[in-house]
Amino acid sequence: MPRYGLPKYVQQVPQPPEAVRLSVHGHVTFPLIVLPADLQALPRQELTRDFHCVTTWTVPGVQWAGWAFRDVWEALLAPVARPGVTHVQFRALDGYRVSVPLEELLRGGVLLADTLNGQPLGVRHGAPLRLVAPQLYGAKNIKHLTALELLTGPPHASLAGRLLIHPRGQVDLEERSSLPPQRFWRWLYAAQLPAFLRHTARLDRTGGG
Repeated sequence: MPRYGLPKYVQQVPQPPEAVRLSVHGHVTFPLIVLPADLQALPRQELTRDFHCVTTWTVPGVQWAGWAFRDVWEALLAPVARPGVTHVQFRALDGYRVSVPLEELLRGGVLLADTLNGQPLGVRHGAPLRLVAPQLYGAKNIKHLTALELLTGPPHASLAGRLLIHPRGQVDLEERSSLPPQRFWRWLYAAQLPAFLRHTARLDRTGGG
């Protein structure tokens, strides 16, 4: 699976910490730090799903393992969340941010994953922890998790942000952009796909990204 993402992020690989440390803030009664012991107290889950990128490529049958976000929410996040949380904004070690509606995160099959195809996550694919929401495009499946912000609504997005990513990003509905028609964005991304794949292959050969 290629290392995907916006050019600003795909070319840099952050140095992950040795252990997971997730800060939780926003619409909460008090800030929280989620540590490895907190996650390890929860049941682990395995998941095999196709992985879909907004740029129209798909990797079938990707195997993930980690913790169901629903379990993490119920055991660790809901107790500190104030009423009215509707979205979670995730932040990565490389500075990338993305928001996901809470209702999507609480669906079955959404993980905070630490393994890929039976192996611990490597730095190229999101170590030490990443979000896996198979029903959403890869742009929502943020890598290198470091912080979660609980929100009472979707965060403000610039025009560029609205162009590049849909607020929800469901694969089945081809939600690639906030601005219709979606078939235009499918055509645009598909036209750029060969150049993107050449670029990621070059990064693989040189050790970048």
